[in-house]
Amino acid sequence: MELDTIKTNIEKLSTKELTELLNWLFPYHEARLNHDRYAPEAEAAAIKQLQEDGKLEMPDALKTPPRDVEDAPEWQNPVQGGRTHLHQCYHSGDIIQHDGRLWKSVYPHLNHEVPGASDLWVQIEPAAAEEPSEHTE
Repeated sequence: MELDTIKTNIEKLSTKELTELLNWLFPYHEARLNHDRYAPEAEAAAIKQLQEDGKLEMPDALKTPPRDVEDAPEWQNPVQGGRTHLHQCYHSGDIIQHDGRLWKSVYPHLNHEVPGASDLWVQIEPAAAEEPSEHTE
């Protein structure tokens, strides 16, 4: 249904019907805004908990920069067959390599973007020789 058709139909409502519509619409709108605002955070927390509990695999990533780019796992695309596999998305702080460079996810939720294609990843430098790297697989 097109928006113009909806507007035309609303204009035909009586005052009582319009009041009834608004009494339904405002709480619905607030719930929808809250869902859009909080769902990504809740989704990321649920996936992370299932991964920590060993019920879902974690994406192969580091938490600290390696000494060499080649020591970081290659980025794996969580989107396959047109579907995003949430348990394969990267968490904030995950470090991987892509196109010969190191990238760190800075998105606070589940990151499925290609490194370098958006601001959800930042390019980082390898660690100094004295810093050990910690693998999270």
